[in-house]
Amino acid sequence: MSVIAVAAVLAAAAPALAAPPTSGTTIKTGPAAGSFVTSTSASFGFTDTGHPNATFTCKLDAAAAVSCTSPKSYTGLTQGKHTFTVTGTDAGASTSASRSWTVDSVAPKPVVVAPTGLTSPVVVGFGELVNARKAATLATLTLTNGGATVPTTTSCWRGSTSVACASALFDSLRLRPSGRLTSGQHYTASVAAGVVTDRAGNANTAATKSFRGARSLQENAPGITTTWQTVTTSSAAGGSFIREHLAGAAAAMSFTGTAITWWTVTGPAYGKADVYIDGVRNKTVNLYAAARHFNATRSVSGLANKSHRLRIVVLGLKGNKAGKGTFVAIDAFTVGGTKTATPVLATSWRRVANSHLSAGHAVVTDLANSTLQMTFRGTGITWFTVKGVNQGKAAVFIDGVRKATFDDYATTTAYAVKRTVSGLTDALHTVKIVVLGTHHAGAKGSLVTVDRLLVA
Repeated sequence: MSVIAVAAVLAAAAPALAAPPTSGTTIKTGPAAGSFVTSTSASFGFTDTGHPNATFTCKLDAAAAVSCTSPKSYTGLTQGKHTFTVTGTDAGASTSASRSWTVDSVAPKPVVVAPTGLTSPVVVGFGELVNARKAATLATLTLTNGGATVPTTTSCWRGSTSVACASALFDSLRLRPSGRLTSGQHYTASVAAGVVTDRAGNANTAATKSFRGARSLQENAPGITTTWQTVTTSSAAGGSFIREHLAGAAAAMSFTGTAITWWTVTGPAYGKADVYIDGVRNKTVNLYAAARHFNATRSVSGLANKSHRLRIVVLGLKGNKAGKGTFVAIDAFTVGGTKTATPVLATSWRRVANSHLSAGHAVVTDLANSTLQMTFRGTGITWFTVKGVNQGKAAVFIDGVRKATFDDYATTTAYAVKRTVSGLTDALHTVKIVVLGTHHAGAKGSLVTVDRLLVA
């Protein structure tokens, strides 16, 4: 046998040597690294493996190191993160170990912030990361007067990221109304005690916030509805049709099917409109004719058999040089063989832009019996409008009762003009602004402008 082979056999037969013991300072007991605890005291046990004669120094946070022995205890710790460091020295050689943890003995205190709009969420901030307790309702929204629950949905957030309420840490939540709130209505948002715990196990305190639904509303806010002029005639499919003539006014509806037929009116006073399907312009239609005709139709076909959104936009353009107006009329619609006279539509007036207007925009029309209305709770309502040479008259109704008539004519233009109805009971009301289609002697138009509404 060769020398190399003999060496190999001897090596294989020799017992394995144990690894040298790990040497160095080690923390054995105390708050776990990265933990959150409620106790303002802490005790650390430590040793220096392999150096039984080691001496130690300890320090807490930025304090100076002092001689110490195991265990080292601390009391009266402040809230927040702490770091314990121990250094062992033997025969001139030193090793250290550190451990950080957080003292948190303060219960999370929710801060409830009222919504900024009628469809905006209530925001609840906890000021730290928390966990939801199982089966807990995190927050509720109720009517302050009467206590009825307002349907909502809850989402949880860590910073700007949405997370699962049931399983993730979060620092805020959003309580969003399932429908829109009512302007001026009294609401209370509540967070019950103990629905969440922080990372140290502290349960939250209770919190409530009473507020009123947004009281200052732009003319295009949710809950404000406008109608076009209604023309009554036995020649229309349902005994009446609606119409507008100012550029930008629009009417929309949803339907399901592969085609839709729009029943309209044509004539010398009728002009052009764009037809949109699902936000895409499908065609431009011309409603001009030398004589007036009812039961005229314009159709869109070849659509996928699913839900669609139809939108008709008035262009404010004549259909012919001989035309006498720019009206666009809607009488009925036929979908899938079913004709609907006097359909329910979402209609809007013309929108105008001007830096002098609230938020830079307002809506206008000049056709008699066109309306703008809103439901609110309060003791009064103020309508902000514009006065000028082309402005006309409007009546204001509260709960169906005519309260005032306003004339917005003036020789010079004025913005943010207030028209107020006050002295109402603190209850739910409906305000309706009705365009009269008339004007002051010498005025150059009958426009009625709605800039914003303010509930008292």
